[in-house]
Amino acid sequence: MAQLIGEDPARLLALREIAAAGRQRQRLFAPAPESTAPGTPSLERTILAAALRDLKTRTGLSLVGLAERTAYSKSSWNRCLTGATLPPRQAVEDLCRLADEPPCRCLALWEIAESTESGRTTRAKADPS
Repeated sequence: MAQLIGEDPARLLALREIAAAGRQRQRLFAPAPESTAPGTPSLERTILAAALRDLKTRTGLSLVGLAERTAYSKSSWNRCLTGATLPPRQAVEDLCRLADEPPCRCLALWEIAESTESGRTTRAKADPS
């Protein structure tokens, strides 16, 4: 993978992962609509949730165990791990710490999902300046 000047390698890897998932979805299903229905997680949030579920599995902790070791409740963790909500950045960092995983990749996925959901990505495409 070519290194772009000033780009974080973890962010580039996360972008490649999202692009590959998007290409696979286009092959398997009809093209994704430009805007998703309310309550439907974005592709970026879905990929982040899958990465977080993998980390949770590696910790061997239940939702109750995660709640006991972090500042987030069992129900909050459930919403984050299913993709129902975008987790707080600190929750991503906490889960990476518990799984002994460097946070770079998951934080890059979080930043991409957050920018997509906040509309910053859409505005950047519309306004190239």
